[in-house]
Amino acid sequence: MHATKITSYRIKKIKERQKRRKIVFLFCCSLLVICGFLAFLCYSKLFQIKQIIISDTKLIKIDDVYSYFKNITNSKKLFGLIDVNKNILFLNQSDCQKIQSKFAALKNIQCQKSLINQNIKLILEERKPVGVLCDDQQLLHCFLFDNEGILFFETPNINLESLLIKNVSGNIFFVGDKISLNNLDNLIKLNNLLKNKFDFNYFELDKKDLNCLMKNGFKIIVSLDKLGESTNFLPKLFETNFDFNNLEYLDLRFLPKIYYK
Repeated sequence: MHATKITSYRIKKIKERQKRRKIVFLFCCSLLVICGFLAFLCYSKLFQIKQIIISDTKLIKIDDVYSYFKNITNSKKLFGLIDVNKNILFLNQSDCQKIQSKFAALKNIQCQKSLINQNIKLILEERKPVGVLCDDQQLLHCFLFDNEGILFFETPNINLESLLIKNVSGNIFFVGDKISLNNLDNLIKLNNLLKNKFDFNYFELDKKDLNCLMKNGFKIIVSLDKLGESTNFLPKLFETNFDFNNLEYLDLRFLPKIYYK
């Protein structure tokens, strides 16, 4: 009776060891299969990028975008450890957003991946200029800016018929900076109003004020804090018999009161 119990106990232990070995074996096999599949995804030529297609641009050099994006694809790592360079599967929208962060002239970017053709198409949308800001009186250091006020491209070519701002605030601007105006729509509206009424030249941006200079020397002074209010006030003033002739300046900084000379 005692010998039978010992034998049953041994058999039970043997079965438990066999079960554990089977589980370990299955786990190792599964791990090998997973590692093999992962290696296939990471290093198979079926998923290597063969071509990078970039849409046409006017301001941004396509070669610069191509080189920058190629560096991204060549340094891509999975979990920060496994090299998956040039692998189309692991590239995502955040990788494309790095391009947008690099080039201020980019407003938007879309990445379209084709696994069949093994290519990536970058569709670039550039910012549209609404005006020019210059840091000097000689118009040598100028930037294009969009409707958000972002300075996105340094340009030597100035169209004097466009919305032109000369920076006299003492602030130094760089590509990627934003003009400190509450609402650029008001500035665009003011620019159109002045061009329709006067022989308007350009704006001067000071720390707190905006000077609107006409070609005959007459100027209108507007507070940046009251840009919208001034823009709405001027059309009403134009409808009156107010005489703008021979004026040196019109000061709208203290609306509803106005001062002129």
